[in-house]
Amino acid sequence: MLSGMGENGNRPRLKIGELAKRFGLNTKTLRYYEEIGLLPTTRAAGSGYRLYSEEDAERLAFVLKAKRVGFSLQEIREVLRLGKHGRACPYVRETLSRHIAEVDRQLAELHSVRAELLAAQAAWDVPGVPEGGGSVCGLIEGRVSSPEVTNITNQEGSQMADGKRQVEVFTAGCPLCDPVVKLVQQVACSGCEVTVHDLRSNPEAAERLRAVGVERVPMVFVDGKPARCCSQSGAVTEEGLRAAGVGAG
Repeated sequence: MLSGMGENGNRPRLKIGELAKRFGLNTKTLRYYEEIGLLPTTRAAGSGYRLYSEEDAERLAFVLKAKRVGFSLQEIREVLRLGKHGRACPYVRETLSRHIAEVDRQLAELHSVRAELLAAQAAWDVPGVPEGGGSVCGLIEGRVSSPEVTNITNQEGSQMADGKRQVEVFTAGCPLCDPVVKLVQQVACSGCEVTVHDLRSNPEAAERLRAVGVERVPMVFVDGKPARCCSQSGAVTEEGLRAAGVGAG
């Protein structure tokens, strides 16, 4: 229901409750938007009621649409300011690109966390792993604290004796791991024997993972030791692989 008359002709204006109801908001939200400059403050002479024009309603609709696509209120205020001078769209494009980059970063972190959880689950699923013990839960307390603490088994010793550099890639088959597997395979030369331990499809991979104390994936071991790029930064790079001896003749 429209109420009130604008000072310019007979254009009707909305009271704050009417505007809030139209957009499914509460009046506190509209007052806050006024305080931070997203909506103009217009009061009727004499009554002191807040009154809004259709232009104000369109402005509010724009604010809500911008929020839905991920813009903060501060960013929306800047868009509105720049819009007065016809310079809003370049800022919108730049801000959206930053948002996409942040989402990509968060997705990469989530993939990394998921891979670590899969590694822990695989290690705990090895037959014979006790669930008791420890002051709270032996599954957590019994985990090897660092992948650098690695015991080389007799099998590894015999593998190394044949003259080939043993390269092991631990993977959970996730989007974060797949590029690492491809990179290792590309860099490795004929003097390297590459073994991919896929936790998703190979039950023996979990046992091997537990034996060497891997706590996150993707992880690359060279001759029974974690590649330095993995153990320090966590990122597997071509430079780090070559420094670890992968690809050397």
